Amino acid sequence: MKLGLHDLKPTGNYLNRRYIFEMDFPDTSNPSEGYQYIDEVITAQHMRDFPQLYKGGKPKFYPQVIDYKGETEAPVIQNQPVPDNLKEAIAEINNCTTLEELKGYWLISKGNLTLAQEYRLKENLLKNAGDKK
Repeated sequence: MKLGLHDLKPTGNYLNRRYIFEMDFPDTSNPSEGYQYIDEVITAQHMRDFPQLYKGGKPKFYPQVIDYKGETEAPVIQNQPVPDNLKEAIAEINNCTTLEELKGYWLISKGNLTLAQEYRLKENLLKNAGDKK
């Protein structure tokens, strides 16, 4: 029986080497033992080619399951409440006492319908108040 194994082993950062190994075994042999033998041969070849990737006969490039402690829980980030700039802007528009002071809010009010309405209301109030004098 012919058994083969194609194994991809790391050689460095984002670099790999593919080992292809085929071997004839007697028909009466156990296939799992044959694959285990071929894997040992490929690992021995890789150890000889890249000894820096092994420490004490064990590969450094596989995660160590024994040392795995689980993932740490992500910290909960408390979001600060967003200040309500619209209410502040409306309050500032309503606090204006002159048309000159109000004109400072003209550009801000152009981008928001609610602010534009408040601006026009305050502008009309100030114009009417100026006409009455």
